[in-house]
Amino acid sequence: MALIERDGKVFARKLEIFLGPNEWGNDLMRQVAREAFATYASLDAVQVNEHAGWHLTFLRDGTIVGTANDLAHLNDKATEFLNSIYGYELAGEIYRP
Repeated sequence: MALIERDGKVFARKLEIFLGPNEWGNDLMRQVAREAFATYASLDAVQVNEHAGWHLTFLRDGTIVGTANDLAHLNDKATEFLNSIYGYELAGEIYRP
C-alpha cells in the first residue's frame, strides 16, 4: 500500500469512479476496480459508484472496505484496514460514459 502519513495521521489514496447511467452490478463494480488498480499503481482503494447512489470501496486484493449498505458486515481484514487509517486522500475522479 502507498499510505500517506501527514501530521501523525495515516491516509489512504482513493480513486472514485462513477459508472455510466446504464451500468450497474457488483460484478461490474469489482471489474472496474481491478482495472483501476492495474492502471494506477499508487492507489490504496477504489470506490465505484452507481448512478442510484450505491457504492462499493475495494482494496487492491478485492476486499470490500466500504459500502452504501448501512447493515453490511465487513470482514476482519476490512475492519483492520479502516482502523489503521485516519481517512482517505482523493486521488481523482473518473466518470464513465
